Amino acid sequence: MTISSASYSQSYLDDEEILEIGSKGAEYRADALSKRGSLLPQPDAPLPYSTAKRLVDAKKQSIAREGHEKAAAGKQWDTLLNNSIPKTLPRRQSVACFRIQSGHDFLAKHLNRICIYDSPICTLCLIEDMTSQHLDTCPALQDISEQIGDDGTIWYRKANTYWAARERMAAEPRIRRN
Repeated sequence: MTISSASYSQSYLDDEEILEIGSKGAEYRADALSKRGSLLPQPDAPLPYSTAKRLVDAKKQSIAREGHEKAAAGKQWDTLLNNSIPKTLPRRQSVACFRIQSGHDFLAKHLNRICIYDSPICTLCLIEDMTSQHLDTCPALQDISEQIGDDGTIWYRKANTYWAARERMAAEPRIRRN
């Protein structure tokens, strides 16, 4: 949309301003007029489809993330939203890390909660509830912790300790709940 100079001068310039355009302070006056023109309503530029799609997708992701954060508040698995498991881990370690973070870890406390075990107490050391945090301090798993050492990442150490505990639990005889 273009504005003819005649209609522009009639609409936006008074006689004094028209005289000043050709005089000594024309540059400053032109800047002032330019600024005034920038405050006027601007025409809408067409929005490409790809940009519109990107904006809609970003808004959908934002809404979904807010919903997930509300649902996860106070839950054990809320760490999955912010502390994600590295995608480069092998599947076995990824599965163990996901189970540990989500709380669905097939350790005695979880198995007791879903009525498979009679007690949440660690079946390996019989000292305290068997949770993923307990695996780090369980005396029955000290040999595993020493084998792993500090050369692996925390993800590898947690996963390997988890699988060692699961193997030892599977080797023990147990009585199923009726």
